[in-house]
Amino acid sequence: MEEREHRVLYRREVIIVSSTYLITGAGSGFGKEVALRLAEQGSEVIAGVEIIAQVGALRAEASARGVDLRIEKLDVTDEGDRRKAWGWDVDVLLNNAGIAEGGSAVDIPAENLRRQFEVNVFGPVLLTQGIAKNMIAKGGGKIIFMSSVAGLTADLFTGAYSRSKHAVEQSPMPWTRSSPNTGRRSPRSIPDRS
Repeated sequence: MEEREHRVLYRREVIIVSSTYLITGAGSGFGKEVALRLAEQGSEVIAGVEIIAQVGALRAEASARGVDLRIEKLDVTDEGDRRKAWGWDVDVLLNNAGIAEGGSAVDIPAENLRRQFEVNVFGPVLLTQGIAKNMIAKGGGKIIFMSSVAGLTADLFTGAYSRSKHAVEQSPMPWTRSSPNTGRRSPRSIPDRS
């Protein structure tokens, strides 16, 4: 009995340690903490940060916590950054990058509204296209789109953010169907309602 339990725990560790995680939006908040904690557990983590200034800050924090963390500049809205990321060997993609544009729906400038959707919806979907193709080619992987309860409800001053997160709620659906190019199932996608 004792030997069997050890094997199960060992397998769980091997699965966790052998996966390479790409976490977007890892320069601050939830994404940063997830990246650091996975690295503390021994996982290989690529922490994608939006701006180069975040690289040094995150590197210092990883060093202070004694963890090995690969930090890459990855702005999900930048085509060059996305193409670079498509070359990485990723087992788990956590689309966490996002911004929140607040204000009255009648007052938000069009440029700000477009930026909200570029960062929260279009950038992650375009990044996922290349990563998913790689996952399909190697036989598997996991794709997670980080959402928010705001995608299910809205108030007077969070309309733009809520609309973008509602779109994120729907983002995983196409990834769970068969790929027309290969006939194989696409990697599983899971929205998180936190």
